[in-house]
Amino acid sequence: MEERKHFMHSVGLSKPLKNILLVISFLIVLPFVLRASSVTVSWQANSEEDLAGYKVYYGTQSGIYFQIVDVGDTTSHDIDGLIPGNTYYIAVTAYDLMGNESGYSVEQSVFIEDTVPPTVISAVCTLVDRVRIIYNEFVEETSAENISNYSISNGIVVQSAELQPDNRTVILNTTQHLNGNYILTASNVRDRAMVPNPMGSMEIGYTWDGSDATPPSVISATLLIDNLLSITFSEPLNQYTALDSQNYSISPSVEILSRGIDETFCKVYLTTAAHTPGQSYQVTVNYVEDGVGNVIQPNTQVGYSCVSSDTLAPMLISASLNSATELEVQFNEALNPVSAQAHSNYIISPSVPVLNATLSPDQTRVTLTTGVHDEGNYTITVSGVSDDASPPNIIQSDGLQYAYVPPDITPPIFNTVEISSDNILTVAFNEVLDENSATNKNNYTIEPSVNILSASLDGSKRIVYLVTEPHPEGNYRVIVNSVKDHAGNLIQPNSEGTYEYISPDDDPPIVVSAELHGPDLVEIVFNESLDRTSSEDITHYSIQPPVEILEASLVGESLNRVYLRTGSHPEGIQFTLSINDILDRASVPNVIESGTQVQYDRPAIDTEPPRLVSLELQGNQFIELTFSEPLDRPSAEDSTHY
Repeated sequence: MEERKHFMHSVGLSKPLKNILLVISFLIVLPFVLRASSVTVSWQANSEEDLAGYKVYYGTQSGIYFQIVDVGDTTSHDIDGLIPGNTYYIAVTAYDLMGNESGYSVEQSVFIEDTVPPTVISAVCTLVDRVRIIYNEFVEETSAENISNYSISNGIVVQSAELQPDNRTVILNTTQHLNGNYILTASNVRDRAMVPNPMGSMEIGYTWDGSDATPPSVISATLLIDNLLSITFSEPLNQYTALDSQNYSISPSVEILSRGIDETFCKVYLTTAAHTPGQSYQVTVNYVEDGVGNVIQPNTQVGYSCVSSDTLAPMLISASLNSATELEVQFNEALNPVSAQAHSNYIISPSVPVLNATLSPDQTRVTLTTGVHDEGNYTITVSGVSDDASPPNIIQSDGLQYAYVPPDITPPIFNTVEISSDNILTVAFNEVLDENSATNKNNYTIEPSVNILSASLDGSKRIVYLVTEPHPEGNYRVIVNSVKDHAGNLIQPNSEGTYEYISPDDDPPIVVSAELHGPDLVEIVFNESLDRTSSEDITHYSIQPPVEILEASLVGESLNRVYLRTGSHPEGIQFTLSINDILDRASVPNVIESGTQVQYDRPAIDTEPPRLVSLELQGNQFIELTFSEPLDRPSAEDSTHY
């Protein structure tokens, strides 16, 4: 940004505008930390007679301010919508009735603390054995690369996790996917806040279809402002090729300064040097790939133009009630004050009268004083309102829906409690909570007694994460008191929920028995449920002496029995079955001990009758008969058979 200079030529001022002493409210040492996404700045008033107002400048780099707000003739301003985890640099200038502006005040800085855990915003299967997940913020490397923090449905095993250089993307290397739908579960991953926030367990779906052979194409290119070009593609892209500036060129020549991609991976933003108003352009795209690796057609081109002047009517972008009798409507640009404050230009249906319209200092918001709204849905229709362009662009008719919900007088309700590891509880409520009471660990009690170390609120402000000392196995209940909703209603005293903690399965499966049914079917019984993919892989079994294994099937309600269909077993031989690489169904699967063996046999079939070998008189009353093989007891002891 060019250095701002004092205007000292003759502009009707008795003296140059003086610089400003800037103060950021709440704390007196700088830089400092706020647990909020807004900050109030204030400054000492200037004394010039022709003073007209002030401008607030702020941004995330010292001396480079990407936001400028004309606040009018006031000495304080609230800056909202600041992003947690960032330091903001703030300065103020004064300007006079002729538009001359002072230099910057002494710059001040503020750090907005991050207290919200990360969340997964997308999961895409980019290759048959690779899943790319993206978090909404920077995540810490150790927890992001811990494979025990991830699991995938349908028997897919996560083999490794690699955090990418952007610190938001993690590549999971997995066993191979079949075409179909999958659920990824992620938990315990921490962000990079000064006090890291661990995420609870969350699920996100994705699909693998390996049949995609169609390269991506460009749908459109739109110049959002004179130095920001948006390119929309037909499908999600490989972000590394999409963010390579060498893959784009603009004609007539405009320098490309930086690149960005949206969360759908379908839209690329190019920050450029300024375009020339009224000029038509072409952007050429090469070497960009989709998620499967299909490459865009060489020299793909699309045209766009830099509009020379404002020819678009203002747009209504939001409508919200401040109370039952005050509606605030937001527009996308500055409005003409006369048309914006004509209350006859606004109609509310079902019928609610509009009594007055007031335009905000920045000329983008109109506050409507209305009759009383009842609970329900409404539509605000605007016509006849114009912007400040010359000539002005007039809204013909534009409308938005909004709703009125009466003030909340119902206390929050404790919905569910779940334990995601031996020391993290997820407590869910039915509505948005007050942060101070929800994060007070003293408002929660666990019975039997487990010490609670901390309480934190997730981004929805409906879920509380309790970090505790480790739980022994058993049944528990959590009791909640003094927690308030956003409206200040207190939860019912001693609200409670129950849960059970079962230690994670870290024992490998064990073979209980093997039995031959007929000549060609071996039944194997295990001590626990098995993973279907590994247990039905015939290469994981071998029989000695050699017998061919044709098929393996996992059966039974408990999924702990495998039937091997084999070639015919010879009679009268004992066989040894060797088993390897079988997995159980634990969240982190355990592998059977390598070289596990079990014996079974197929007895010879006896077709020869017994023979009397000898007889001998024992005393004078008993005759001992000796036969060639063991006999059936009932028939041998029947005296009528002798």
